Amino acid sequence: MTAKQDLGLLRPGKRELAEKSRDELRFLRLDDPGVFAGKTTMDGLLNGNHVPKALLDLTDITIKLESYDSANPHDDDSYQIRLRNPDTGIATTVGSGDLGPIADRKWPLVLTFPSSELLDNKIAEPSTAWDVGVRVINGDTENPTVPQYLTIRVDRFAPYQNKQTGDKSNPARVSFVNPAPGSDLDSEWLLGNDHIEIDVPTTYGFYNLTDQVIIYFADTYSQTAPPTAAIKVPLLSHGRVRIPVKDIPEALTNGTWYAYCAIEDYSGNISLVSLERSITVRIQPDAVLRPPRIPSAIKPDALDLKDLQSHVYAEVDRPVNGLGNDKVRLYVALNTPTATPILVGEKFLSNLRVIQFELFYDQHLKTLFGASDIDVDAKVYYEFVRGIAPPRKSPEQDFLIDFSYAGPDTGDLPDLTNKNMVKVTVIGNSGVANVISAEDLKGPIWISTPMKEAADTWTPEGNEECFLVYEGNRFGPIALLGGETEIKRQIPANIMEKVGPGFHNNNYWEIQYVDGRNTMSSQLQTVEVEKTRITFEEPTFPLNSKGDVNCLSLEGDEGTTNLWLPVTVDIIKAYMPPTTIITVHSYCAKDLLGLEPIAGTEFSEPYEIQGAEPDDKFVINVKPYLTKIKPAQPTQDSGQEPGSINVWYEVPVAGEVIDSTVNRKKVTLLSDDKYCEG
Repeated sequence: MTAKQDLGLLRPGKRELAEKSRDELRFLRLDDPGVFAGKTTMDGLLNGNHVPKALLDLTDITIKLESYDSANPHDDDSYQIRLRNPDTGIATTVGSGDLGPIADRKWPLVLTFPSSELLDNKIAEPSTAWDVGVRVINGDTENPTVPQYLTIRVDRFAPYQNKQTGDKSNPARVSFVNPAPGSDLDSEWLLGNDHIEIDVPTTYGFYNLTDQVIIYFADTYSQTAPPTAAIKVPLLSHGRVRIPVKDIPEALTNGTWYAYCAIEDYSGNISLVSLERSITVRIQPDAVLRPPRIPSAIKPDALDLKDLQSHVYAEVDRPVNGLGNDKVRLYVALNTPTATPILVGEKFLSNLRVIQFELFYDQHLKTLFGASDIDVDAKVYYEFVRGIAPPRKSPEQDFLIDFSYAGPDTGDLPDLTNKNMVKVTVIGNSGVANVISAEDLKGPIWISTPMKEAADTWTPEGNEECFLVYEGNRFGPIALLGGETEIKRQIPANIMEKVGPGFHNNNYWEIQYVDGRNTMSSQLQTVEVEKTRITFEEPTFPLNSKGDVNCLSLEGDEGTTNLWLPVTVDIIKAYMPPTTIITVHSYCAKDLLGLEPIAGTEFSEPYEIQGAEPDDKFVINVKPYLTKIKPAQPTQDSGQEPGSINVWYEVPVAGEVIDSTVNRKKVTLLSDDKYCEG
């Protein structure tokens, strides 16, 4: 054998090498299918690829074949929708069709299959898993591609629905937590709470944290037609649900209300309506607010300095539908939009019909008036506070303040006595100031005052008027023209006679603007008048332990207005012989000094001495009560102090009529806000 022959045995020939290459090329992509259908997708899936009930309720389920990656597509290619059980791996065709001409194909390709193919048949699980995919059938070889499956989950059963029979049952009743079981939802509860709390049972089959509870809270209950307005919230494992009162769809009204629910699972399946839980709702209607008032400052009147000599109240009428633990906060302010209000006080309504707030000069009113010399327009209002609700503002009531005054400056407002006004002087011919002798009484008696102290810079402006006052007898008005240094008037002899002897303290002078509201007075001056004639003691009448006239001082029919004040006069036989006519007089005054008589209260009744009166006394009854006694006592709401009754009698002696000493007493006829007659 030659060498060439040996090499031929070791190396393949050209024919063998060509066959081997063809075999290798034939099986080059055996492990790679090369041609496959793209991904299958489905729009609208929930997390976890749950198919929502809204899609399952449709006749057909829509999917998408995203692409078909083929190097050699055919016009007669077709598709099959495959539904595979992931547990068994068994797949069935649930839909098929042609892909159509290559030129008309648009990707993704939208395909459908019957919704009824998606069964929820796993009895022991909340949902059933399915794989859905699309395989393409090659139009030339009729070989299919391998589908790329999308795993989806199907839940066709609602909470409280039996997966074997399909029967539905009503969810368990909810339970109230706050308000507490058995209690009412009333206005008192609403004052301190803004959420209703209920418990929803979560022990039903297949409960999941993704479940939601639909809460119905309404004045009707229906299993078949619950209210369209409801509150849907997540149902956590503890079952506690808080419902904001402000989110309750219907306005709360009095009556029986019902709380019930339905459960909705993640896919959107909704249970039947639960059985109802009732509660009684008792709501107090909103309070009706009326403007407050200041009785002593009702326009066109103004709150002046004289009002402040007694109590000044702002009054709030109890709001309609007000509750005992509602509160009012009273404010006063200047009557301008940007004024800073001043808080007067805060009070509970309790059982009060009228809520009173006292206004004080230093705390409230001084700031409002400031340094003005004209009327100041102010307003009063209140805030109504109920529980945790925002305060509501009442209507405003405007009022005027006038603290302007004439005369020297005073630092003691609201006191109407100005210590910087010089005291009056009463003088007769003897020249001894404020001591009137018997000899002086034979001549003129003068009352006068300088306008000011020498160092005082004040001078009359020319728009003031003055009065000189001697024991309640006013002389004036004396018009000031400006620049006056003194005012002076003679006291008539009959006035000196009427006032009589003794020490008299009510002597002063007054100054006011001609059209002003406030009258300032000097401090009182004591004047001594020597005794020159017979005097008669004051008459007497019953008094209480404080020396005042009260209801027990009166006689008559208890519980009626047929009452009177018995006045006793001691008979002095030397001056009151038989047939002498003694006249008893009285009047009521606003003040305790008797200087401000109340019109219409004047009383006068004569009595003829008989000479045989028991104990040398006689009695005159001051009446009627309604017009001669009662006006001395202001109502409680007025805030004014009680006045006085002034009683004396006249005796004719030697052709003259001599007055007795006046018996002047405070009158107190109120028990709380009730008068003697009840």
